[in-house]
Amino acid sequence: MLATLLAQHIKNATVTESLPVEFIKPDYLLPVPMQKSKLRKRGFDQAHEISLVLSKYLNIPIMANNAFCQTTTKDQKGLSAIQRKQNLQDRFAFRYPVQAKSVAIVDDVVTTGATAEALSKQLNKQGVSHISVWCLARTPLTI
Repeated sequence: MLATLLAQHIKNATVTESLPVEFIKPDYLLPVPMQKSKLRKRGFDQAHEISLVLSKYLNIPIMANNAFCQTTTKDQKGLSAIQRKQNLQDRFAFRYPVQAKSVAIVDDVVTTGATAEALSKQLNKQGVSHISVWCLARTPLTI
């Protein structure tokens, strides 16, 4: 339901405080990759599930099976902003070249932005020039 509300907001929004002037419809949606061990434990990938809804409502393809976690990292929960950034260094990689100019990273919750930043750096290396982050919630780091 929350993903549907996000999709409707993006689809129906005019340029407002919630959608900046520089809003560009992305070529692809990129769900934040999840570690295989976490996926097995949880049983679903929330970023991918959100992306499925956004893709359907906004007619934007999902960049599937390209980005992956190349390292196993500690859970971000309980880490400071600096620790989160260090924890994600060199975490993400791509199986094949990204053929896009604009990508929206999709996640459920953004706290410090460390995950989006780490993934954005890898997208920049692939030649993606416009990266946005779409999430359901933004929460402050409380440690």
